[in-house]
Amino acid sequence: ILRNNIRAMFIVSTVLLSSILLGLLTVLNIHQVSGNMEADVKALLTTKSSEISTRFDKRLGDIAGKTEGLSMTISAMPVYDKALVSSVIHQIILSDSMVFGSGVWFAPGRSPDAQYVYYGPYFSKDKDGSIKQTMEYCTPEYNYPQFAWYKHSMQGDKKVFWDEPAYDDVSRTSMLTSTAPIRSNGQVIGAVTVDIGLTELEKYIRGITIGEHGYAFLVTQSGFYA
Repeated sequence: ILRNNIRAMFIVSTVLLSSILLGLLTVLNIHQVSGNMEADVKALLTTKSSEISTRFDKRLGDIAGKTEGLSMTISAMPVYDKALVSSVIHQIILSDSMVFGSGVWFAPGRSPDAQYVYYGPYFSKDKDGSIKQTMEYCTPEYNYPQFAWYKHSMQGDKKVFWDEPAYDDVSRTSMLTSTAPIRSNGQVIGAVTVDIGLTELEKYIRGITIGEHGYAFLVTQSGFYA
């Protein structure tokens, strides 16, 4: 009887030990698989975010190129040509779905039109998709020289400057502004802007998909979220 009890205890102990070891191995395998899956997901997300960032940087680079091109076109004019500038700006706005509008901003006293001290014609997309021009910004009350984008351009920096997103009271639109200086005979006499509408920017961001349920978002240096 004692021998049978010892044998039974040995069998039970062996079964228990085997069960414990099997359980530990299962837990370790699950943990290892889970760890590998987590690492794979992190690597995939890192690669995907890098691709999205590169693609978005290129989009901003395209718009910065349009801003610089407009600046160089006006700077090269011996005499400011309103019709030509209007035509160029129309093409800029129509060529990119993210662009809401574009403006030309001469320094007070350097206006090419004697009717205005502040000369800032602005072109933007209308609700029907057409391009409209407004001279509502050409007032001392609006005072466009107060804005950071204008001040930066007047410093003569050759690089296109991107301002933080802001709400514009005249167009009643939130926008992200790129700007570059206008030069004449080596002097900075004004600035040009090409603006991304935040509505258009949000559409672009929403169009980015990551897997089945992932999504992208944009955060500026000051914490603005889109």
